[in-house]
Amino acid sequence: MKMTLMCALLAQSVLVSGVTLGEPSRTDFAYGVEVEGVDGTAVGEMPMPLAVYQHTAFDDLRDLRVFNADGEVVPHAIRSQAASQAADVTAALPIFPLRGDVESALKQMQVIISTAGEQVALRTQKDSVSQPVVAYLIDTRTAQQPLVEIELQWADAPQFSASVMVEASDDLQSWRTVVARAPLVNLQFGGQALTEHRIDLPQVEAKYLRLTWGAGQAPFELKSLQGRFQAERAAPVRASTQVVGIPGDIGEFRFDLAARLPVREINVDLPQVNTVAQLEVLSRSRQELPWRTVATVTAYRLLANGQEIRNRPLPAHNSDRYWAVRGSSKGGGLGSGVPVLQVEWEPQRLLFVARGKAPFLLAFGNNKMEQGEAAFDALLSGDPTSRGLIAPLPVRAGRMIELGGAAKLDIQQPTDWKRYLLWGVLVAGVGLLVLMARSLLRETSAS
Repeated sequence: MKMTLMCALLAQSVLVSGVTLGEPSRTDFAYGVEVEGVDGTAVGEMPMPLAVYQHTAFDDLRDLRVFNADGEVVPHAIRSQAASQAADVTAALPIFPLRGDVESALKQMQVIISTAGEQVALRTQKDSVSQPVVAYLIDTRTAQQPLVEIELQWADAPQFSASVMVEASDDLQSWRTVVARAPLVNLQFGGQALTEHRIDLPQVEAKYLRLTWGAGQAPFELKSLQGRFQAERAAPVRASTQVVGIPGDIGEFRFDLAARLPVREINVDLPQVNTVAQLEVLSRSRQELPWRTVATVTAYRLLANGQEIRNRPLPAHNSDRYWAVRGSSKGGGLGSGVPVLQVEWEPQRLLFVARGKAPFLLAFGNNKMEQGEAAFDALLSGDPTSRGLIAPLPVRAGRMIELGGAAKLDIQQPTDWKRYLLWGVLVAGVGLLVLMARSLLRETSAS
């Protein structure tokens, strides 16, 4: 009987240790953002405000809740921006070299219309064959989707750094500038090859493109050209910021984004013209953690024919707040001055069920909060894998207000009461076993 009673008490104590706390209140969070335009909405959706990334305690935004006017927590979910699964299409494009004077060369172009469609023909004069190539004409009439990138291929080209202008036309007469100065590079540095042969385009839709060099003569003979066409999809909305570096160790500069941003792309702007440097890009979520390498890249900033050409951005996918670049002293390093870190990031989507009365409040900033997201994706018609009945409606972020204040973001580790309570239960259980043993010994001695 005594043994049964002791076990029951021990089990009850263990169950007590698993009891969870109630729902949080608004003052449990450091700050809040008012949500506007919720009237008549079943499920609201809005881009995550920058203030959340600046004052959250966790990279996964677990310390986030949505409250209605009565102070009740309503279900919410955090999702990345929707991205289409359709892949881009690449194809070779016909090219025609233009020699001598560009305008004179274009006058020699013939567009022949037949039942099979339009054809481009080039009438070449004998005296123009020996003249240098000053531009290239690209035939893009077969494109079904916007052209977003062209990739140039050359063979046995000398070393060069140049910039090229990309123009578009539908009639070979009226031209509009698409890219004013696109960098092209073919260099050898420190035993490594530095090549840039791709040109990004802002979704061009035109029959013809023209590549023209500022110096007048192409530094190479174009062998072939590949075009990349963007499949139909909604491009994610991005925001950008830039941070000036702070000198760290020798050859190192550090950057504080002052927020846990969902970074998608970075770039390093070198401080001096005519600089080529091998850089290691690193990041970490907190200052006390070790650095981890994100990428190793050859950065450059070169002056060619009075125009600057710079290195392309790098893809990056993390939410680290602290970044650094380390440059080798070989080849002159980064030179004098301070580099600038360019960052592009994609705000996540906040979805919440508008239960109860407005106004609603988005609260955030609590270093002791656990994950509180709800799963209601299957109810949303915007989910491509479901047959949901509810379409989220856009709402707006209003003004930011202070709730519990910055003290809720104290970096001290939260007290793990469950662990202490469990240890207390175990110690109490051992004590009960000792008392039981002593009681049994007394009974045995008496008998």
